[in-house]
Amino acid sequence: SGLITHINTSFEQYLVDNKKNVFPRFSNTDADGVWRGEEFIRLIKNESQGDCLIAGLKKSIQKNNVDGINLDIENLKPDDREILNDWLVKLVHSFHENGLAVTIDLPVNDNAFDYEFIGTIVDRVVLMAYDEHYAGWLPGPIASKEWFENAIEETLQKIPKHKLIVALGNYAYDWTIGSDKPAKPMGFADAMML
Repeated sequence: SGLITHINTSFEQYLVDNKKNVFPRFSNTDADGVWRGEEFIRLIKNESQGDCLIAGLKKSIQKNNVDGINLDIENLKPDDREILNDWLVKLVHSFHENGLAVTIDLPVNDNAFDYEFIGTIVDRVVLMAYDEHYAGWLPGPIASKEWFENAIEETLQKIPKHKLIVALGNYAYDWTIGSDKPAKPMGFADAMML
């Protein structure tokens, strides 16, 4: 139904005043935080709607006088790769012609994303090196040492080192043993109190 923006202007101003790069995050979530992969792909698959989204994003970025955009596109299928790639090429070109950078968050080992291709066109890739186990799955570590190291090693074979940023999970999940309900997400401080 349109772009929903939540901008903490005082924090944004703090970052600008302290000469920090600012990249507002754009995600394909709805107002309730539900990932809308199918709807997002349907939108960008339509060339005029995809172009309109790019124009709207760029206009918002320029209006807020920030350095670029961070894309967090999730809940896609492997069949969506080419559609996403085509749209990304257009978005990156549009942003770069105005001196704006593009970063994208990518999960670990997700066949819906062409890591090598994406790594060649965007300015930075933020590897979401967490959720080895997640709320709706079996209990376990968010990022065990071996899983984490393998994730980075495999990603570096696809994305140039100078473009890779590794994001860490600073949170926890609380699973109830014997329950089939998703785990309860917890902040770091709450997890340390368990």
